[in-house]
Amino acid sequence: MQLEDFVNNISSKEDFVAFLKLLLKDHSNNIEEWENNNLDSYLNGIYGFTTDIDGFLKLEINDLKPTWKLFAQILLAAKIYE
Repeated sequence: MQLEDFVNNISSKEDFVAFLKLLLKDHSNNIEEWENNNLDSYLNGIYGFTTDIDGFLKLEINDLKPTWKLFAQILLAAKIYE
């Protein structure tokens, strides 16, 4: 299952933990696909995506309730977001 597909089905803490395990595996196995492949650039990706998230996900700011799915979307996007 692709990470993007997995993220769309996250609805619990357990799902989020399983996603984190897959994200770590993806980082280990596919580092060449990660634009932000070190901690500094990854954290900058998290910052940038979170700053722009309402426009990127096409949601109203009030719709952005912190959920396990939203946390996973942020971490996945930070893989490549500049």
